Amino acid sequence: MMPGIHHITAPSLASGREMIMQVLRALAWHQDVGYITLDAQSSHDIGTNITQSFQWPLDQETLESFFINSFYYDFLLIESSPELFAMPWIEAFEAQLMAYKIDAMIPIIVIEKA
Repeated sequence: MMPGIHHITAPSLASGREMIMQVLRALAWHQDVGYITLDAQSSHDIGTNITQSFQWPLDQETLESFFINSFYYDFLLIESSPELFAMPWIEAFEAQLMAYKIDAMIPIIVIEKA
């Protein structure tokens, strides 16, 4: 997969997630997969829910520190939902992705429900 932000639409976030995980397993290329989901039941043997790596409360300084010291992912999966975009930190997270030009270095897949 090429670096950049790529949007896919799936019947559900779960089905989109499973499709991407199957592709990642088949490719066996990406070593450090990070994902963002608000689904508390979701865990993957192939990656890390990076929201669990954040130091809370999440402010600008903490977020910058996370990107400098802890963001070593070579693939990022974001499960887009209205609940996620209602989170106060998501806009700052997206801004940091762009500021550090992460989208130029790794594939970022955004799954959206159809």
